[in-house]
Amino acid sequence: MTKNVIDEMTDLLLDLNRYCFEKHIDLQIENAIDEKSTIKKTKKGGRLYVKIVIGEYDDNVFMNRLAKFLMRIKTTP
Repeated sequence: MTKNVIDEMTDLLLDLNRYCFEKHIDLQIENAIDEKSTIKKTKKGGRLYVKIVIGEYDDNVFMNRLAKFLMRIKTTP
């Protein structure tokens, strides 16, 4: 059975939240209707910050970008 995009996006965000909590990475997730969905990763004072802005929850392209970002952040030291 195939999950729909919203369920997959939710799973990815939960996984990212868990990972950031375990690694002490500051995570901010914003719901911003009528804005473009974005992912920003910055480093300030030796701390890593991740900010996710979600414009649409059923955006398949953004969901794929989020999945790739999650994979990269988990595998990059």
